[in-house]
Amino acid sequence: MELSSGLRRHVVALTAVATMAIGAVTAVTFAAPAAADPGPIAQRTADQMTADGLPTEQIDNGVVWAVAVSDDGIAYAGGNFSNVRPPGAAKGTNLTPRGNLVAINLRTGALVTSFAPSLNGQVKAVALSPDGSRLYVGGAFTTAGVVGGAQTSHSHIAAYSTATGQLINTFTASANSGVNALAVTDSTVYAGGVFSSAKGTPRARLAAFDATGGSLLGWAPTADNDVDALVMAPDNSRVIVAGAFANVNGALARGSAALDATTAAGYKALYQDYKDGSGNHEFQWDMTLHGPIIGTIIRF
Repeated sequence: MELSSGLRRHVVALTAVATMAIGAVTAVTFAAPAAADPGPIAQRTADQMTADGLPTEQIDNGVVWAVAVSDDGIAYAGGNFSNVRPPGAAKGTNLTPRGNLVAINLRTGALVTSFAPSLNGQVKAVALSPDGSRLYVGGAFTTAGVVGGAQTSHSHIAAYSTATGQLINTFTASANSGVNALAVTDSTVYAGGVFSSAKGTPRARLAAFDATGGSLLGWAPTADNDVDALVMAPDNSRVIVAGAFANVNGALARGSAALDATTAAGYKALYQDYKDGSGNHEFQWDMTLHGPIIGTIIRF
């Protein structure tokens, strides 16, 4: 049937209206919900540490052998150096004297100016007391003091106050040769190294001192070669020892051993026999403790 021109106009108009309506419904049906505005990004507080790059004080000449970090974010670094410089300063410029030991604020990267020690030989070991009030250091030095101040005889082991930066002269522990490692409890400072006596008494590379005054204690295990690392077990019942030795207390303990912290009796469970590709026995150089897990660095 042929539609009149007027009717055709009405049909076309209705079709257009219907099409628009369907499109509108479709748009309403499938439109995505509006995304919520993102919340503000949490900002770290001034006392929080991050993994961000941080310009920090530089060792101008030499190396760092050991670092201890306090609960309040101070890194104490010991090694073989005589000066430090600010970040960005050219080598040999803008120097601040520091004799083999320095403290740096980990939150700011700034030198801790109140801690200005000076020792006449390299520092191989640093360890904080559990309460953070003392920093014990061991190494190749024979005198210790502060920059610009008097030096006092301290043979291979010494203690500094972290609050004042001053040498604690009432701590009189000593060894006749290098101290490579320290481990500390509330009452005791354990030392390992290359020495054969401590405070004039025979000690075969391992010794223990009273943590307050430095008097020699009866703990006297023996190692037949250098001791390079010490850590305490989590409950302080054992001292974990690592180094170049093959025997501890006369028993086979190649490179590592666990010793009773009171009696110095050995535990065989820690024994490991490392060899390189040519069959040579190797030894452990450094060690860290994470709960019950001991991590070691083995020298090949």
